[in-house]
Amino acid sequence: MKTLTCTHTNEQGYRHEINKDTAVFRAIPYAKPPVGDLRWMAPQIEQDLTSYDRFDSTDGIYKTREAAQRCIQGLTSGERLTEDCLYLDIYAPIDAIESGKQLSVLIYFHGGAFFFGANSLAVTPDKGAFIAATQDVVIVSVNYRLGAFGFLFSEADSPSSGNQGLMDQQMAMIWVAENAKYFGGNENDITIGGMSAGGQSVHAHMVMESSKNLFHKAIAFSGPQGLPFYNAEEGELITEGIANLVECCEKPILDVAPPKCRNAINEATVACMKNKTAAEINAAAWKLEQFLPIGNFDRLTMIAEPYAPVVNTAMLEEMPFYSFSKGEIHDKPLLVDVSENEGAFFINLMMWGVQCEEDVTVCETNWNWMLEHLLSEEDLKTVTEADFYNCPEYPAEECLPQADKFLTDFTWYCNMNKCMKDAANKKFQRRNSDMFLSLTTQILPWQKVVNHGSAEYWFFSRITETNDYDQKDRDYQKQFQNYIGNFIRAGSPNGQYGCYLKLIYPSR
Repeated sequence: MKTLTCTHTNEQGYRHEINKDTAVFRAIPYAKPPVGDLRWMAPQIEQDLTSYDRFDSTDGIYKTREAAQRCIQGLTSGERLTEDCLYLDIYAPIDAIESGKQLSVLIYFHGGAFFFGANSLAVTPDKGAFIAATQDVVIVSVNYRLGAFGFLFSEADSPSSGNQGLMDQQMAMIWVAENAKYFGGNENDITIGGMSAGGQSVHAHMVMESSKNLFHKAIAFSGPQGLPFYNAEEGELITEGIANLVECCEKPILDVAPPKCRNAINEATVACMKNKTAAEINAAAWKLEQFLPIGNFDRLTMIAEPYAPVVNTAMLEEMPFYSFSKGEIHDKPLLVDVSENEGAFFINLMMWGVQCEEDVTVCETNWNWMLEHLLSEEDLKTVTEADFYNCPEYPAEECLPQADKFLTDFTWYCNMNKCMKDAANKKFQRRNSDMFLSLTTQILPWQKVVNHGSAEYWFFSRITETNDYDQKDRDYQKQFQNYIGNFIRAGSPNGQYGCYLKLIYPSR
C-alpha cells in the first residue's frame, strides 16, 4: 500500500485501492473535541494533532487510514459513537496534490434528520475516491454534532446557544479554506452540498450572514423546505425537558408531560448538564421523544426532526423558506434537486402513535387521524379542500401512493417550488448568480419509487458491469454525475461551455 503525506499538515493518507489516482485522508480533526467544558460551545479550530492517538510521535505523522467514530446519536449505541467526532475525510486526485494544481472543492454534509448519520456513511472511500477521480475535484465529507449535542438551545446567558451543528459546518468550511491548497484544492472555489438535513443545512448557509464568505456555490439534495425549524421558545422547552430528565433542574416540575423546569435554564443548569455523561444526555434526548409532539410546535417537525436548528436567533434570523421567498439569499450559484417520491420513505412517520389492528390499511381507518395529528388547523383545512389527497375516494391499494403524494407535496415540492420561483423572480433585482431546480425521476433497480435522497445515490455510487443495472441506468448516472461535476467546477450543470440543459419544474 502506498502512502502519501501532506507536507504542510503532516497527515498521512493512502492511495485508493481501486481508483489508484486518488488519495484518501480520513478522520482529520477540524475542531477541538467538543467535550467537557466545550460541550455545547461553538467549535474551536484544531491546529495541534500531537495529542491524538493517530499521531505517531516517532515520525511526526498523523495517520488517516481508518474512519472516525460517528457523532453520538439517537437509538444507535456502541463503541463507534462518541462526542469527540468533529472530523472530516478528504478525497483528492494525487496529481493535484503533487503538482500543486488547485481543483474545485465539494464540502458535503450528510443527512439524518439532524439526529442520525455520519460522513463515512454518506461518502464511503469507494464513492469519494471515484467521484474525485472521474470529476477531477476534491471531495470533503464532514461530521457535525447531532441531536441534543448539536442543537440544544437556551436563551439564558450561558454557553448553550443552539445551532452548534451548523457552527461545526462553518468551522469545517474555514478549515478547508485554510488547508485546501495542501490537498490539491482551491480555497476560492468551494461548493457546499448535502442531502436531506444536509440539504436543509445548505439552505441555512445560503441565508446566514456568518456563512456568506465561507463558500462560493451550493447544492441541496432532498432538503425539505416544508419542515419548519424551531423558534427560541420551542428550543428552550426542549432543553428544559432534557434538563429535567437528567435531574439538572433547580426546581423540577414533577409528574408532567412533557417534563419541565419551574425555573428558567441558567448557567448552573448547563453546568450540571455538562457533568452528565454523553450516554445520559443521549438517553434523555431519546426519552423526551415519547412526549412528542410538545405544546404548539409544528407536529411534523417534532416527529421528523425532533432536534433541529433554531431561528429568531442572531445566527439564523428566520426560516430559510421565508428568506428564499423574499430573494434574501446569498448571491451564489445554487442547484436544488428533489426526488419524485420524497414522501414514500416517511409514510411510517405519519403513523407515529397509531395502534393498528391487523390487516387494517392506512387510509381505511387512520387517514383523517393522521392529518389531524400532523397538521395545524390552517394546513388541515387546505389539505382537506385539496380532494386529490382524499384517500377514501381511492381503493385501499391506492392509499400509500396518496400518502406519498401528500407528504412529497407538503414537505418538498410546493414549498421548494414556491421559494425557488420567488427567489428567481427577484434575482435580477438583487443577485446575478444562476439557480437550478431539478427533479430526479430515475428509479433505482431495487426500489419501486424514486425515493428520498435518490440524487445522492446517483451521484456518489459507482455502477459497474456487475451491478444489477441496465445500460439506461448507466447512461443516466454518467450524465447526472457530469451535471453535478459541471456545477461544482463551473457553477452550472451545463459546464462553462456546455449545451443547454432543460430544467422541468414539478407540475404540482
